[in-house]
Amino acid sequence: MKTLFTAVTLSLLSTLALAEKAAEVTEAAPAVEVDTIRIQFEILDADQNGEITAEEAAASEELAGKFAGLDANNNGKLDGAEFSQFYTAEEK
Repeated sequence: MKTLFTAVTLSLLSTLALAEKAAEVTEAAPAVEVDTIRIQFEILDADQNGEITAEEAAASEELAGKFAGLDANNNGKLDGAEFSQFYTAEEK
């Protein structure tokens, strides 16, 4: 009986540990996505001034095609927030 109790207890603990690990991975996913967006932004921002111009956006055919619609303030540049709108829309 003691062996059965020990086996059941270990099984439950193992299941709880796996569930906790799955929750950690799910919680980390948004952070990974933010890092991916930041890296993509930095790659396209050739002069590293914190903005993507239409010329820099031309490196991505998809971004270049949507550039005007993403440039919410019509300043001819995409900041991080404007770019993230493109990136998150592309992921969905």
